[in-house]
Amino acid sequence: MVALPPQREDERVVDDTDPRIRLLICNDCGTIEPLPPFDGPVQYDDTLNYRLAGHKTADGTPHRGAMATVSSVSWDDPEKRKKILEELNKAKNGGEVGLGSDLYNLRSTFSEDAYSCWNKEHNRTMNCEDYKSDKKRLVPDTRGDRKELGLETKSSARANTWLCVFCPYHSVVMERARKAEGYY
Repeated sequence: MVALPPQREDERVVDDTDPRIRLLICNDCGTIEPLPPFDGPVQYDDTLNYRLAGHKTADGTPHRGAMATVSSVSWDDPEKRKKILEELNKAKNGGEVGLGSDLYNLRSTFSEDAYSCWNKEHNRTMNCEDYKSDKKRLVPDTRGDRKELGLETKSSARANTWLCVFCPYHSVVMERARKAEGYY
């Protein structure tokens, strides 16, 4: 099993002197077992070694898993324990990596919309009369928020992003531009 000590902001319930416990997380069994803290070498950690002995396959292959440390105060509180378990489950299932799943989902949605436009509206043409037109501009509906913050509310003053950037036709445009600049 691999040691993975996450530092969670919501663990600091009382103060930094909260006692900590370790959690033995077995991905194969789907179990989470609390263990007392231990600072020495792993070969001298009798509690951990005893628990690990039960996490092997019939042929002796160790199960996949991880170790985490949490505040014992947080672990003893049912509401906080539920949050900790949700976070551990999220990490086990891939978790939030890179820039977060919301951004990747949004990018996928834009790509699907752009492909649909290219495939259905333009019938996979190699020329697109709508390329980077105003109707393809992605403008978030934040006019009220921007006005409240004293920022410019006109869409022309904002960053220019078009649905077209996610379209397969965009690669044709980029290839033509690079060819004109002598890169090909």
